Amino acid sequence: MVSAYLFLLFSLLSFLLSQLRKRKEGAEESGIQYLEMKPKFNVNLSEPKKYLMIQVQLLLEDIEAVAKIKKAHAGITS
Repeated sequence: MVSAYLFLLFSLLSFLLSQLRKRKEGAEESGIQYLEMKPKFNVNLSEPKKYLMIQVQLLLEDIEAVAKIKKAHAGITS
């Protein structure tokens, strides 16, 4: 009984590792990029000299989409 659980656990682990390896290889081939949007957003808080700065980034998986967005919006950098 214990050997059946160990076999099942080992099979599940090997499957998960193979899926992670495939995702990593796929991400390298697809050209995933993060594009930083500018300007950064600043929000003043209620206390003096306290503010919140937000830096927005887009995650893009398509190389063509990256080119189109860069062309349409000059304030975005990679």
